[in-house]
This record gives sequence, C-alpha cells and structure tokens, in this order.
Amino acid sequence: MIELQSDVKADILLFCDKYIPIYEDKIRRYKLATLVNNMQKAIRNHFKERLVTIRSRLSGVWKLKMEAVSNADWITYHIFDMDEEVAMLQDILKEFYMDAGEAGRLNALRHLSNILGYNVVYKGSILFVEQNAIKWGKKYAGTISETTEKAIRNQLATAIKEGEGIGDAMKRISDVYHAATGYRSEMIARTEMGRAYNIGGARQDAELGITQFEGCIGCDPDCLKCGPFQSSNPHTLEEIEDFEGSVHPNHVGSVASIVPEGFVPKETY
Repeated sequence: MIELQSDVKADILLFCDKYIPIYEDKIRRYKLATLVNNMQKAIRNHFKERLVTIRSRLSGVWKLKMEAVSNADWITYHIFDMDEEVAMLQDILKEFYMDAGEAGRLNALRHLSNILGYNVVYKGSILFVEQNAIKWGKKYAGTISETTEKAIRNQLATAIKEGEGIGDAMKRISDVYHAATGYRSEMIARTEMGRAYNIGGARQDAELGITQFEGCIGCDPDCLKCGPFQSSNPHTLEEIEDFEGSVHPNHVGSVASIVPEGFVPKETY
C-alpha cells in the first residue's frame, strides 16, 4: 500500500513537471499577447492624434519654407516637439510596462511556490514596478520618437528640395505616421513587452536569492543571436539583463530560474 501511494505520488509529480510549465507558458503568452494588442492600439491612437497636430503646425510654417532650404532641420523643429512627444508616449506606455513587470513577477513567484511546495510572497515587488516602469517607458518613448522624428525630417527635406507644395508634404508625413502605426509599433511592442516580462521575473527571483537562469527558452537554436546564448546556459542575472537589452526584434524567448535543491527564499511571509 505504501509503495502504491509512492507510485501515485511519483506519477502526480511527473504529470506536474510535464504539463504545468506548458500551462503556465500558455498563460504567459496569452497575457503577453493581450498586453501587446492593447499597447499597439494605444500607439496607433497616439500617432493618429499626433498626425493631426503635426499637419496643423506644418500648415502654419510651410509658407516660410524658403528660410529652411539651407537648413532642412529648421522646419522640423518648428513643427515637431521631441520633449512633448516623449512625455506623451511615456505617459501612455508606462502602465503597460507595469502590467508586464507584474505578470513576470507573479509568474516567477507562482513557479517558485510550485517547486518549493509553499506560497512565496516578496514584499518588495511593488517597489520594483514603480522604480522600473518609468525607466522602460522613457527608453521606449525615446526610441519611437527619435525614429519618427528622423523620418519626418528626411521627408520634409526631400519635399523642400523638390519644391513640393504643402499637400505633398502632408502626404509624406502621413506616410511616416502610417508606417509607425503598423508593423513597426507591433514589433517594438512585442519585443519590449517580452523584455519587461523576462527581466521582471528574473529580478524578482534574484531578490529572493536565485543566482542562475536559463535564457532563450523556446528560441530557434539556429538563430545567430539566440542560439549561442541558449547553448551557453545557465547565466547570471547580469548576463540575462545584458542579453535582454540587445535582443533582436520580435524576440519571444523566455527566461527560467534554476532553483537549487533545498533552496530557501531570502524573504517570505
């Protein structure tokens, strides 16, 4: 009877080891996809609103375009406010980074609790969100704004050089914003949200005492960027963060903590 119970317990543990990680991964991917979709909608709405403002400003300064012939940047600076753009994007995006960071930490705690057999809660998680959401928001906002600003500048410089009218110039700007609201916004959202999720989970476990991590889980081993990192697992938190900071667009690999036998979290309650 004791052996039967032992076998049953072993079967249950084997089932959990085999299927629970898959279940958790589906939850992760569902949450991540939902966050990305919502973020993409916010980005699209933002660019639509910005296009209206930019076109209005362009109408006001285009009559002075001859002053910009020798310096194409002049007209860009009169219609495009970088600080304003960054501030608005940062405000829009920070809530999504907070959601992604929270999802990463909750998944890390749940996974660790399942391994250890008791509930693990870390009281510093809220502080982590507050400290990092703004930083992620600034980084993402700066990336979007700089790219869009350069594209607008190039298009306006071309319009001025070709002697085009305001209608053609507006169409050029509309095309820039249309491109920004399409694939590019989706690609950046997916990449950045995945990064926030992975770093959020890894840092959560590091705060609890985990020192080794596996990166690029689920990635193509033949990928020139992910393959070498995947084959050199495990990694330290610093190595994970460095890699996550330079992942290729549309990176979907996840990070898993390596929990040593007999591990006791630093802080639980």
